[in-house]
Amino acid sequence: MLIRSNARPNARQHGSMVAEIGSEICSLSGAREGCLTLARAIDLYLGALEARRTPSNTRKAYRLDLAAFERAFPELELADTTPVLLRSYLGEGTWSPATRSRRRASLASFFRWLTRNDLVGANPMDRVETVAVPESLPRPVDPESVEAILGRIPPSATRDRALFTLVYETGVRIAEALGLYVHDLELARDNEKIRVLGKGNRERTVLLAAAPRSVRLLRRHLKLQGIESGAIFRGDPTRGGSNAPMDYTTARRSWNAYCQAAGVQATLHQLRHTRATELVRGGVPLGTIRKVLGHRNIQSTLIYADVDEETVKRDLLEYRRRKR
Repeated sequence: MLIRSNARPNARQHGSMVAEIGSEICSLSGAREGCLTLARAIDLYLGALEARRTPSNTRKAYRLDLAAFERAFPELELADTTPVLLRSYLGEGTWSPATRSRRRASLASFFRWLTRNDLVGANPMDRVETVAVPESLPRPVDPESVEAILGRIPPSATRDRALFTLVYETGVRIAEALGLYVHDLELARDNEKIRVLGKGNRERTVLLAAAPRSVRLLRRHLKLQGIESGAIFRGDPTRGGSNAPMDYTTARRSWNAYCQAAGVQATLHQLRHTRATELVRGGVPLGTIRKVLGHRNIQSTLIYADVDEETVKRDLLEYRRRKR
């Protein structure tokens, strides 16, 4: 049964919100774009992201990156934001290529939203070059180590058992799992699935046919915690938690504690790498893996095949066997 509650805002609601924002900006700025300060524009943008139910981890990253930009230019007005200024900002400091790329992406998303809603005349980020980031190879963890970590989670910790097992068995991003609400979950027998909101606010359905433990643990978690609506993975109510999604920092802290107890070093994102690698080694078609992982480009999925030497060896041995 698909439970409907706390639904995402529809297109009409989102359009109404943007209209209200535009009206507020006009009144604040006297209908002059140059009077809209950077700080106020950031507040409006983050509010729009929350209304669209953008994953909390994504909103947090955007908020931190935009706050850093605001600190660098506290008196800046939007009309004075030029490609030259943006290039200078992104080229300064000792940031790694990955950090510089992420901050550019945050600024690009921010100015794209402003342009789309006619809050600025032109998008200065269109003339700011992308940042080249060295390609990093996936770092899967061996299944035995993952099981050792999961085995350290007490049976009473139904939230953590369900959350981390789900990430491992499906390969969804941790932010996607944390953003799950009850109405995103379908637990009808033989049709179990979840609906996740991925990168770029792209929604996809992830079947749980190959995640039997996740299904069992999700049912148990919802039943024992009495969760009928709101976020599936939420903060501890005895510590002031609400029915809103659990913060990524809390999830990472819990995961690190279980890793330490198991004597294994692994990040939450490595669960995704591990699942993808297992699927490749299991002979699952890359098109299916791409759909499961939510990759927009098949090249992202091919990385797992490129580094999996065991699969290459298996395929070569199979080829040799057929030639005999």
